[in-house]
Amino acid sequence: MKTGFKEHIGAAVLFILAIVISLNQLSNQVFLLASFIFVVSSVIPDIDHPKSIPRKIARALFFVLVLCASIVILLLFAKPEPVATLLITPSLALLIAFLLTFLFESTIPGHREELHSKMTALLFGLGVFLICLTSLPLYDSALFGIFTAAGYVFHILVDFIGDKI
Repeated sequence: MKTGFKEHIGAAVLFILAIVISLNQLSNQVFLLASFIFVVSSVIPDIDHPKSIPRKIARALFFVLVLCASIVILLLFAKPEPVATLLITPSLALLIAFLLTFLFESTIPGHREELHSKMTALLFGLGVFLICLTSLPLYDSALFGIFTAAGYVFHILVDFIGDKI
């Protein structure tokens, strides 16, 4: 069976909903947010597939961020010639955004290679934990990190089961 975006989202929602209900955590906002993180993390590994929805979203976000940053930087360092700045800045910013997006795309490994591993899941969960730790309590940060890694591993498990069916 082919596992795609819908299958990963559907399986993750059903799985996490069963956990939330069985643990009676429907009113726990932190647990519900962690559950949302689990579902989102369950589709992140497919960022390595060129036609996947996560890859398209990542590509678009990267392009927009680079474009905006390029415009701001170019305007900050532009000479005070308004007409030339207004004509050159958008074109140059677009060129920079396209080039950096191409470089971003070329650094992503092939489908089901490095990004489909338990080690990557652990590193991703650890990264989320450390980022959350800068502004959240230890318990919440740990919960978000664990649910991130678990969602990532869940994706790999769904792929494994889907390949066997």
